[in-house]
Amino acid sequence: GDSLRVQQLFRDIEDEEAWIREKEPIAGSNNRGRDLIGVQNLIKKHQAVLSEISNHEPRVNAVCENGTALSENGQFLSEEVFSRVGKLKEHWIALKEKSEKRKQDLDDALLAHQYFADANEAESWMREKEPLVLSTDVGKDE
Repeated sequence: GDSLRVQQLFRDIEDEEAWIREKEPIAGSNNRGRDLIGVQNLIKKHQAVLSEISNHEPRVNAVCENGTALSENGQFLSEEVFSRVGKLKEHWIALKEKSEKRKQDLDDALLAHQYFADANEAESWMREKEPLVLSTDVGKDE
């Protein structure tokens, strides 16, 4: 009856909480990469994490909907069910927010690394041309 369904729900919630805990350090990482290639690799890895989160969302939603239905229908532990579903939703939203912030941070790091790479290239070009500009032979007829 209800008690078996609630026990199953609590196991499902714990599974989802464990999944979220596993993804949190990756989604909330502060590693920005040391250089352009490093940040590009991190962006690729993070895109995979975002896909995993997106693909997992229906599962979390199903567990939450099941919990909401159980807490509305029965009296058996309905407050506990409501509370645990609420916490799961909070943790899920926090994971999504962390992963979105990480995406933004990596995009910003990419722009910065790209800027520095372009600036270094321009500086090298100028250094290359400097001897020509400083040359005293220019324009003299012999």
